[in-house]
Amino acid sequence: MTSVLLTVTSVLLTVVGGVACLALMGAAMWLLPRLARRSRLLRRVAARLRSRTPIERIVSWVEAEQPDLRRASAPDGTVTLLFSDIEGSSRLTERLGDDRWMELLAIHNTIVRAQLDEHGGYEV
Repeated sequence: MTSVLLTVTSVLLTVVGGVACLALMGAAMWLLPRLARRSRLLRRVAARLRSRTPIERIVSWVEAEQPDLRRASAPDGTVTLLFSDIEGSSRLTERLGDDRWMELLAIHNTIVRAQLDEHGGYEV
């Protein structure tokens, strides 16, 4: 009786293991194409976001239009771009109100322009 029980148990474990293995393979076959599609989608979205940065748009424009930048370039031909951002400006505007915000923005612009003048820069 014990040997029959061991044989039945062994067969059951083999069958259950096989079924579990098939279930895992089925789940993998279902999941892998979906993950691959998602991965391709994420790569496409990331590439699109990277290609639309302001710097890359400016570079594309300069390469296409080839404007005369001698007036804004250093003696060696270097052109430097500075983008200034006031972090949290929307919340700050709400907190300060329009008039005080415009005063703060004027101070910011005065500081940036003074630095441009000091270093021979040009504001566009």
